Amino acid sequence: MINKILLFIIFNLSSCSYFSKKIESLTANENKIILEDKKEVKKLFCPEKSNFQFIIEDEQALKYYNNFQSKIFENPSLSFIQKAVAISLIEMNRRPDASSPRAHFQYFLHYQNRDYYIDFSPIDISNQNSMPFIKGLDYLIKTFDNSKSLKKIAEILDQKVPQNTIVTQNLEEFLHNYKKDIMKDEILSQYFVKGDEVITKHESFKRISFAKIIDQFQKNQFINNSNYKNAENLLKDISDNKGKILNYKCNYDLSEQSNENKSIIDFEKNKSIYFAIKENDNIFIATTTSNPKIPIKNFNNSSFILSSPSVSAIPICVFNNLNKKIVLFSTNDKSPTQHLKHLIDYDIESVSSFDELSSILKFSRHIFLNNPDRVLYESKRGRKSQLDFFLSMNFPIYH
Repeated sequence: MINKILLFIIFNLSSCSYFSKKIESLTANENKIILEDKKEVKKLFCPEKSNFQFIIEDEQALKYYNNFQSKIFENPSLSFIQKAVAISLIEMNRRPDASSPRAHFQYFLHYQNRDYYIDFSPIDISNQNSMPFIKGLDYLIKTFDNSKSLKKIAEILDQKVPQNTIVTQNLEEFLHNYKKDIMKDEILSQYFVKGDEVITKHESFKRISFAKIIDQFQKNQFINNSNYKNAENLLKDISDNKGKILNYKCNYDLSEQSNENKSIIDFEKNKSIYFAIKENDNIFIATTTSNPKIPIKNFNNSSFILSSPSVSAIPICVFNNLNKKIVLFSTNDKSPTQHLKHLIDYDIESVSSFDELSSILKFSRHIFLNNPDRVLYESKRGRKSQLDFFLSMNFPIYH
C-alpha cells in the first residue's frame, strides 16, 4: 500500500486506470485482469513494493513503454520532475489525436511533501500561437527543477525512445473514424496511411523529434506568457449547507447551493488522455483535453492533429484526512462534476483502504427523484443484487 498518499484517478467511471508494479518487472500476473461477477475489471490500485510506478492508457501502451522505460524512468541522472516532463512528452507524441501541444493541460503534483495544482490553457482559444501543453511543462521545469532544460530532456528522449510508436485502441478508433480526412491530408497520410488503409493497433507510426517540438515552441510566439492562463493552486474549499468547511478541495463548487448549470461541461466532443508517475512519495498526475478541428488536418506539418484546447478544465477534487490523500479527476458526460458529487455523497473521503475505495468507485450511480417518486439507475454497471434492492422498494426504475 502507498504510505501517506492514497491515490486514484477517475476519468470515465465505467473504466479505471492501469497501475503498474516496478516498471522493469512488468508481467501478465502483476498487471493481471481480475474476474469479478463474470466481468473483467481492471486492477484499481498500486502494488506496494516498488519505489516507482506509472499510469498510462492500456496494456498496449504498456508494451510500448517496455521497450525503453528502464533507460528513462530508472535513470539516476533524471530527477522526479524531469521524469514527469519525460512521460508528458512521450504521451504527447504517442497520442497525437488527443494530446497535441495545443491541448488544455492540467496536473496535480505532490512534491517534497507539498501539493500543487496547475492548469494551463490559452487566454484566447482561437489563438493559433499557443501551446498550453508545452507551456505547462516549461513552467514545471522552471519552477521545480531547472537543472536540465526542457530542450535537454527532449534531446535525451530522442536518443532513448524508439522512432516507431505503437498504435493503441483509442488512436486506432480515431484514425478509423476520420479516415477520409486523414487520407486527404498530405502530411497525416504519410504517418497514418499504408496503401489505401489507415494503420491499426497492430502497427506503428514514426514519431516526430521531441527536440523539434520544443524548438517550435521556443522560436515562435508560443512561449509568450501573455498568451496563457495559468491557474495555479486554484482548488477551492468546499462548505456544507451550514457553512462548515469540509475535508476536500475542488476546482468547481460542488456544494448543493451552487448553480448546477455552471458545472455543466460538454466533454463528449473533446478527447482526453491521462498519465501519471509516482516515485517514493512524489506524485505527478496529468490530463490533457482538446477538441479536434473538423475536417481533420495536421498541426504545424507534423503528426499532431489540429485541435483547440477545451474551454473548461476537467473537474478535480483532493480529499485530505489524517493519514491519507485521495486525488480524483472526472471526465466524460455533459456534467462530469456529478461523478464527484455522487462519490462525495457516499463519503469517499472516509475510506480507510484500497478495497473500500475500489468498492465505492465501482458502485453504480443512482439518484432518487420525487414528484413522482422514481430511481435513475446506472444499470450497465449494476449487479443483480443492487437491482433487486431497488425493486424491493417498489419504486419505478429508469435506466
